[in-house]
Amino acid sequence: MMLTLVLPLSVNSATALQSHDSIEKAVYQHIIKKTGADNKNTEVQLNALDPRLRLNACDHPLETSIRGAGAPLGRIAVAVKCSSPKPWKFYLGATVRQFDNIVVAKQGIPRGTVLSKNDIHLEKKELTNLRHGYFNSLDDVINMVAKRTLVGGKAITPNSVNRKQLISRGEKVTIRAILSGVEVRMYGEALADGANGERIAVKNLNSHRIINAVVTSQGIVTVTL
Repeated sequence: MMLTLVLPLSVNSATALQSHDSIEKAVYQHIIKKTGADNKNTEVQLNALDPRLRLNACDHPLETSIRGAGAPLGRIAVAVKCSSPKPWKFYLGATVRQFDNIVVAKQGIPRGTVLSKNDIHLEKKELTNLRHGYFNSLDDVINMVAKRTLVGGKAITPNSVNRKQLISRGEKVTIRAILSGVEVRMYGEALADGANGERIAVKNLNSHRIINAVVTSQGIVTVTL
């Protein structure tokens, strides 16, 4: 249990005391607020308060804080502070575990595989150790390409997949030029590889001008003028 006091714990027996329940409730509510998640997806385990802990009752709502930015996960310490009538402060330790349905590989997937719905599914996982990110939607992963071998049952992370390449450098492409709702098509040459949604340089084969266009489908790029 993490317990650091800035004032002695002893108080006169006649002095009103801060209840342990109120301290635990303040810490719990602060953690839930910081995680930004509902109780169904967040598990909070508070360290046990020492039954000998006796603190003067605070005449204002307890002040709570956690060092650092972002949602608290793993083992943390929450500062609990009372400013009056007799100031005190201590830290209560807690363990925070957060869960969510994320995209995982159904089985081992070789590098270079274009992922389909048959390769992946949603599974409830603890997020504490997923420092490299994850996906919540199957649609975000379908048609992505495995950059490395994916392990069955493990989360698929953004750095383990690439978007499927739709255009190759040097490939002849169709340029869709849209101006005020009017579409004109012309031929061009891709000057870089491109996946869906990526912006690449394309040479207009009629004017020989180089433009930046967005890859919108196989062999087609779009530019809005």
